[in-house]
Amino acid sequence: VFAVCGGEEKCQFLQSRGADKTIDYTKDRIVDKVKEFTNGRGVDVVMDQVGGDSLLDCIKSLAFEGRALTIGYASGSIPKIPANQLLLKSSSLIGVFWGSYAQSNPSAFSKSIQQVLQGVADNKLRPHVGKTFSLDEINEAYQYVLDRKSVGKVVIKMKDEDLRSKL
Repeated sequence: VFAVCGGEEKCQFLQSRGADKTIDYTKDRIVDKVKEFTNGRGVDVVMDQVGGDSLLDCIKSLAFEGRALTIGYASGSIPKIPANQLLLKSSSLIGVFWGSYAQSNPSAFSKSIQQVLQGVADNKLRPHVGKTFSLDEINEAYQYVLDRKSVGKVVIKMKDEDLRSKL
């Protein structure tokens, strides 16, 4: 498992969570590091939540018959996909929008919810809370995320139990 992130602290965190290799995109080209780690072969499967140039790098990093999953566009940029790169490697690009499964495939949606809940119950899925802010600090929390300082989840803690129960 290769994980791509921005900064040494995040790389160390992802290695502590099980990544075999990390790529710091602020220092290295993703494609170059993937080729180095795979002796030029590329990866079989890649998941990208960022979009933009990140998705293009993911496609370039695929091995022959590899699959790229595009899960989101956190960068705000939807790239133009170079179909020739997919063709030349007999690779696939698959769009995954989990939200549409509730209507289009309710049984798959239900099964995935059950699997996630079971993973939480079995303590196999444990989101990392990197920082907690009070509701009064909501602007600081927002800036913290915008500044890309977060490692894991950022939580806003409500003071008023009555307010929390209304959410």
